[in-house]
Amino acid sequence: MSFRTALEDGGSCLTDKEEIHLLTYNPETAKSVHQGLINWFGQRTRDDDDRAIQAVFKSELAPNDILVLDMTPEVNGYQGSTGFRHDSLTRTNPGYFQERDISVCLLRAFNPESIMMNPLRKDTSKEILDHLVLTDSVAILIQAKDSPITEAGLSRSLDRKRRATRKEVDDAIRQINGAARYLGREAVARLVVGGEDVEVSIGQRQIIGLAIVKELFDDEGDVYATACGKLAGLRGGGLVMDYNSFHAFTHHFTAADAFISALHTLIARMRTGTWFPVKHAVLDGILDLIDNISGQKSDTPTLPSPR
Repeated sequence: MSFRTALEDGGSCLTDKEEIHLLTYNPETAKSVHQGLINWFGQRTRDDDDRAIQAVFKSELAPNDILVLDMTPEVNGYQGSTGFRHDSLTRTNPGYFQERDISVCLLRAFNPESIMMNPLRKDTSKEILDHLVLTDSVAILIQAKDSPITEAGLSRSLDRKRRATRKEVDDAIRQINGAARYLGREAVARLVVGGEDVEVSIGQRQIIGLAIVKELFDDEGDVYATACGKLAGLRGGGLVMDYNSFHAFTHHFTAADAFISALHTLIARMRTGTWFPVKHAVLDGILDLIDNISGQKSDTPTLPSPR
């Protein structure tokens, strides 16, 4: 989409002649500013919104009814792919798009043949979960839940969004545990992936569960820590992430060993019963910071204390 846009300043600090000073860079200062912005955004008032700089779309510069079709092998090589994907700004049925977004993320760390999207039980033709990732050491069971990306969905009250997230987390965990029980009791699980028969034997692999939802809320950490505990029955445990954190996670850990090692470290931290915001570790670059300070580069990251 392309629009001619006007910036309308309702009274920001740029117009009231307030003095603006840049802080001297320090990693701790940067993290504090980032956290302060998160807190301010969540607690902002109507007056704050009225004073904000608005980007107003005035007129279209290009047609907006364009189909985005991606047929590149690099992002369509996983098992279960149709060889192409299409995209849309408005997602009334988000499942199709999110499943393929997650597949592309996984391709940053894993070989295409390790990734199965939408595996079905051969005996019932029922989907067991969104993604199954198999390596020599682990089986990662991924279930994502998303909400439609529409104007109505974006304008929902914060309370409704919170309740929707809790339900999505519970539903995803329930499906992961169900898939784990099925795969665990079958010496050889007979699946269908992309119309092809696939036989899967979990064997001695650690099973890790990963529930991905659209958004998490910083002040509901206890809820998410409890949710992670519901995946503790898996041999490798499990995590809850929002999609943005998962997206950044796969950009940071672009090798299978590093990805798995980081998951193990995060899961061990969650098992203490204290919620650790994954997005802080990934989006703020804390893992790199810790490695650089210690002077030791390792595939197993050391996570900072929760904020």
